Amino acid sequence: MSGSDTGKLVKAVGFTAAFAIAAFSSGATIQWGLGEQAKYERRAEQNSAKEAKYTADYIRQRCVPLPDFDEIDCTAKARSEYKAYEHDQTDLVAQKTSALWALLVGCATVIGIPLSGLGILLVYTTFKETQRSADSAVQSNRSARAWIVPKNFEIEPILSRNIAGPPILEGYQIFTTFENVGSTPAIKVWVYRDFEIIEIEESLPTFQFKKERDRSKIVDQAQTVWSMPMQIRINDFLQLASNQKTLAIYAVVEYSDLFEPDEIRATELCGHIFIDTIGNANGAPATYGVRFRAMGEQNRRS
Repeated sequence: MSGSDTGKLVKAVGFTAAFAIAAFSSGATIQWGLGEQAKYERRAEQNSAKEAKYTADYIRQRCVPLPDFDEIDCTAKARSEYKAYEHDQTDLVAQKTSALWALLVGCATVIGIPLSGLGILLVYTTFKETQRSADSAVQSNRSARAWIVPKNFEIEPILSRNIAGPPILEGYQIFTTFENVGSTPAIKVWVYRDFEIIEIEESLPTFQFKKERDRSKIVDQAQTVWSMPMQIRINDFLQLASNQKTLAIYAVVEYSDLFEPDEIRATELCGHIFIDTIGNANGAPATYGVRFRAMGEQNRRS
């Protein structure tokens, strides 16, 4: 073997060894960076878990004993503060992760141009994967938005005090109820209803939509919201119960969700309510049930 060949071999071995050492160092550095990133994420998760427990304890101890609307406001504020804290933790992890990988890129540049290119590619790949994960999380959250649908109708007697005897039955009131079947709370909720007593064969009247806020609240998952009652005098109610007339109704609930608080969604229905006599045995007061025949229902964006 000539001296020139030996020199080339030594140079090749030297470059190979240098590249192997640089590659090993870069790999070790990258591995260390990934470990640090995992530590950031675990620490953020632990902090979020502690904050979630604190929020739950706070709601149970401070909010639950309050009156209804104060409890709702207190709970909403506590949850909002928890969401802000969780968001801050996520931002902190992202900032630390970005700073960490920037340092690693600088180290890779010092080691060599080829490895700096590899480091840039790694940062770019990490960024794209993080972005895809964030987009997937957003889409998952949007699929878990609030969703309010009609639930049922509830009926209650209207009684007036009678000093000389038992209460006097003045009539009945009927409530339209809606339920949040989504996975997150609905906000800015309010319900409007209108009704009219009509003949059995008469078509539905044209109801005029009015912005009357009979309810304005937060409706949690699986929670029910009621409309203002439809109060019916006893003589009119007896005509409904004997199927001489029917009750035409229109009801709508408008709400927003946590992901798009400025977008208004609406669930509306219209149709006929029929009153069925359930029991009237042995002279006992009659009990009644509500049967609804829908003529239209939709869930839309306003």
